[in-house]
Amino acid sequence: MKTINKSIQIWDAPYVRIAFIVSILVLTVFSTSISIAEAPPPTTIGISGKVSGSSGTVALEATAKGTTSSLVGRGAGVHINFASEARFTLTGSISGSVVTLTGAVTQSGFAALIGTPVSIVADASTGTITHIFGPIAGGPLAGVTLTFTGTGTVVIN
Repeated sequence: MKTINKSIQIWDAPYVRIAFIVSILVLTVFSTSISIAEAPPPTTIGISGKVSGSSGTVALEATAKGTTSSLVGRGAGVHINFASEARFTLTGSISGSVVTLTGAVTQSGFAALIGTPVSIVADASTGTITHIFGPIAGGPLAGVTLTFTGTGTVVIN
C-alpha cells in the first residue's frame, strides 16, 4: 500500500501533471502531422509535331495537366494543305512514356467538324505521334476517320 500511496503522491505533484499533459499534446500533434500526406505535384504534358496521312499534313499541338491517370487539356490541329484549324478538349492518361488523350472538336472554321472525336497517342521516349480524327461529324466527309502519324516533341513533366 505504501507504493500505491507514493504513486498517488507523485501524481499529485503539479510538474508531473504538466509533463503528462504536454506529452499527450506532443503525441497528438506528431501523429497528426504524420498522417497528413501532401498531394503530388500535377503532371503536365506538352505535345507538338507534324503528322501526315492520306489527306495531307497536320501541325498538331496539345497540352494537358493532372495526375497520370486523369489528365485534362486542350489541343489544336491545323491542316496545312487546307489551311483549316480545329480546336479540341482532351482527357487522358499516361502509361510509362506513352500519353493517350481523347476528346472532341469544340471549335473549327469548318462547322461540320464540331463534335468530331479526336485521339492523340504520343510516346515521349521516341517522339512518335499518332492522331486519329473521326469519324467526322458532318459535311461531305461525314463518317470518315482520318489517321495521321509522325514525330515531334512529347514532354511529360
